[in-house]
Amino acid sequence: EAAVRGRVEVDPDRIRNTVGSGDVLLGAFVAATCRGLPARDAFREALACATASACHVGAAEFAPELVAELRPNVQLADL
Repeated sequence: EAAVRGRVEVDPDRIRNTVGSGDVLLGAFVAATCRGLPARDAFREALACATASACHVGAAEFAPELVAELRPNVQLADL
């Protein structure tokens, strides 16, 4: 598979705390691949989860409803 980069369109004013977002990204990616998602789809899910975490005050916490809201805003591009 090709290398991929991703971004999530989100209002910068929604960002509250980025601590733990990388951990959420990795954990969500591993969980998604364990559920059988292809790597590209797992990365999309992981980006939505990590961004939702950054929008939460607590470190490495997120609301599943926000993940669902952010999913359509994930943009992936091949490198």
